[in-house]
Amino acid sequence: MDEGWVRYDPSAGETLLLAPVTRFVLDQLAVPGHSLNADDLVAAVLREEPEAAPEACREFVAVALEALLGARLIRAQSSPRLENP
Repeated sequence: MDEGWVRYDPSAGETLLLAPVTRFVLDQLAVPGHSLNADDLVAAVLREEPEAAPEACREFVAVALEALLGARLIRAQSSPRLENP
């Protein structure tokens, strides 16, 4: 995983600090119209970091998704898929 990321969100009026896993998840969802579910994202993390424990990856992805949804950087579709608005 790369380093984290600092981003100013003008709509929220806040500066956000994204952890490396959170930034990786956001990058995976960066393609407009491209949606993934949590399992897809866990698989992508495991491809990037094959020595990581799957259970830990699932927890990190869940925390990343919660942070991104809370910051309104991604949105959940009516199905369990996620996208970058």
